[in-house]
Parts: sequence; structure tokens; C-alpha cells
Amino acid sequence: MWKKQWHLAQILEIKNHQYCVNYVVYDRSWSECVDSDRLRKVNSRKAEAERLRLEADNLVSNAHQYQKGLETAKKSLKIYQEIGDKSGQVQVLSSVGWAYYWLNDYVNAIDYYQQSFELAEEIDDDYAATARLYDISKPYLYLGIYHKSLEYQKQYLARGKEIKDTDIQARALERIGDIYYFQKNYKKAIEYYKQSAALGRKAFYIGGLYTVFGKHDRAIEFFENIVTNTNDIYTKAASFNQLGQNYLALGKYDKARSNRITDYLLQHSLYLS
Repeated sequence: MWKKQWHLAQILEIKNHQYCVNYVVYDRSWSECVDSDRLRKVNSRKAEAERLRLEADNLVSNAHQYQKGLETAKKSLKIYQEIGDKSGQVQVLSSVGWAYYWLNDYVNAIDYYQQSFELAEEIDDDYAATARLYDISKPYLYLGIYHKSLEYQKQYLARGKEIKDTDIQARALERIGDIYYFQKNYKKAIEYYKQSAALGRKAFYIGGLYTVFGKHDRAIEFFENIVTNTNDIYTKAASFNQLGQNYLALGKYDKARSNRITDYLLQHSLYLS
């Protein structure tokens, strides 16, 4: 157990009446020696299913090997189904959906997210069920089925209000703003972005709205702030692209070209990785 949650680990040695463990899919810097009250034995097949699930999530989220991650997650799902572990199935069905999402197979992503949601509801896993509402909304957005995306996001918002979780509420409000943004309903988008910002989140698309309304100096300030303060390479690349568009609109062609080149180089590095 670590931070009140159980994590799959391998015992490396017993030293001074403590168990020295290495957490699966984490590097050795996370290894530690713990007392016996922080250990529990797990079924070997369940341990293998969990190892595969964690490996799949790592392949998708960190290594960006989406197809391999999908195949690994499905191996985990098969074991969880064979041993009848519904809690494990809830988690790994989400992992399969996540892999399909990154493969741009939004129909299958929705299918597996929906299965995870229904099973979570069946076993009263409110946390997982709530999270799946957010997950289901995203692929509907990119399929252009905006009313379904909005439907699930509003359910997610309602659950956030029920449990008084302001982080869930802020995330839902931001995503609802995104849905209206995609529909070019900028007035409604701004309305929801402002509500989200009031709860501590600043939506990426606010900068896009500055661009749309011709407030290019404000947009440049917004995206330069993101470039300076984020380590996420995807967000950096998108921000450099936006900076290029705004400098181009202002007739600052050298700066536009410089930012577009930086965007290209970042995107190319992602492709090569």
C-alpha cells in the first residue's frame, strides 16, 4: 500500500524485518522497504492481469505505442473476465477504450467506455462511473455528435455538484465550453469557460477565442504563457502553431514562420518517437 492505495509490487528482498519492494511499471527510484502491514498477497492470475493493465496504460500514455497498448489491455481484460474480477474489468475496459481513443477509433472507444461505465454502476463503483461519463463525452465530440457529447458532459457536471467536487465541476464546465467552441457558438463557449476559470481552470481554447475575435495581441500573450509554463510537448506544439497564426494575422511574417517551424519540429519529434 502507498498513499492509501494498493499498487502491484515485487518483493526484492527482506532486510531488517522489512520487505524491500519494486512497484511494477515504476522505475527503481520508487522502490522502498515497508512493514508487513503495507503488503497483501494477490492471486497470481490477478497479479498478471494487473501487470498487463499497467503496462498497457504505460504503452499508451507514455510510450505512445497505441496498437501494442491495445493488444496488451485486451490480454489483461481476458484474464479479468476469466477470473470473474469485475472491479478489474471496470479499469481495464477503460484502458481498452483509452487505446482506441488514441488510435482515433472513436466508435470502439465509446463502446468500451460504455461497458466500463455500466459495470461500474453495477458494482457501485461511483468514482469509476463518474470518470467514464467524462471519457464517453470526448470521442462523441470528435465524431461531431455534439448533442451526445454535451449530454454525457452535463451528467458528469451533475455528479460533480452532487459530491461537491469543484475539480470535476471545473473540468466539466471547460469541456462543455469546448463543445460549444467546436460548434462555433463562441458566446456560449465563453460563458462556460468563465465558469470553469472561476473554479480554477483556464481553458486552452480561450486563446483560440481571442484569435477568432481578432484580439491577436491577447492571444499571443495567452499562448506564450502556456509555452513558458507547460512541459507537455503536445500542448507546446499546439501553442506554437497558434502563435504562428496570430503573428501571421498581424503581418509579422518572420515570427509567424519561426513559430510554425518550431511547431513542425515538435510534431516531427513526436512522430519519430
